[in-house]
Amino acid sequence: MRDEVRFILFAAITAAALAVACGASTQKKAVLAPAMSNDAERATAFEAMLRLLDEHPEWTDEMYGVLRTKHLPTRHRVLALAAADLAHEDIASETGALLASNPASLRQVLVSTVNASYGNPAAHRAINSAVTERAAIMGDILTDDPVALHATLVAAVDAGRLKPPARRAMDAAMKQAHVALGDITTDEPETLRVVMLGTVDATTKKPLARAALARAVEQRADPLARIVVEHDPTLAALLRTTLHAVDERQASHALFASVMGQETPLVVRIVAEDPKALEGMLEAMLRTFADHNAPALATLLRKLGVKI
Repeated sequence: MRDEVRFILFAAITAAALAVACGASTQKKAVLAPAMSNDAERATAFEAMLRLLDEHPEWTDEMYGVLRTKHLPTRHRVLALAAADLAHEDIASETGALLASNPASLRQVLVSTVNASYGNPAAHRAINSAVTERAAIMGDILTDDPVALHATLVAAVDAGRLKPPARRAMDAAMKQAHVALGDITTDEPETLRVVMLGTVDATTKKPLARAALARAVEQRADPLARIVVEHDPTLAALLRTTLHAVDERQASHALFASVMGQETPLVVRIVAEDPKALEGMLEAMLRTFADHNAPALATLLRKLGVKI
């Protein structure tokens, strides 16, 4: 038990002597008071008591039990002195080692400390400073427990999204760890799907995000296209929605026509593999061409040797 009480020993002994005086009978108080009132004699008494307790650690246990249960003001004073002393690294390290060897106590101290600190700006700064200083270790510990990691991440995102500085910090963190995040997300197809849906849904409401997403698609156009063509329903949906979106946006017509013009041989070759599709496309093109520019259509047909 010697190691378990060492970090509060000095304060405990001091308080214990006073506690004995406080709990004694009137006669004992009369005997102790003169000695305890004299600085020199009190110091001598404390030193003598400490020497005895060094030789009999079990007495310290007994005295601590009395102090803990019967003298609450003195106990609080002892704890206050010990708490102030924890600013010293050597005492804090000793206390930390003792707590680490008592997991139940460690958990309760952490919970109670967080509860007491919440809403206290100075305490918040102290906690954040400690977490920052030991970020790698904290991360390693948290990732040992999926439940704790999940709860922490969800809580951090929920709280952080309402605080602009926190949003910027999360943004910077995601940029810094984007490769790892991408690797983790793609390990779980359903997670990837949900994240992409959430990202696209949120992006549609923010012009700057729309532009950023467009640039990302442009930068990864080739691998994205190769992924899409592996899934027929996805390819069909994307082609249809793209055509309708282009039709709705007049400014995109010229660009679309230019790209189609540049890729005409490829488009025709692909469509020609399906005679019905080719027939339908040609008929639609000819009808549309006739409605909008009949002279040009006639010129094209004569050029191709088709009699009108």
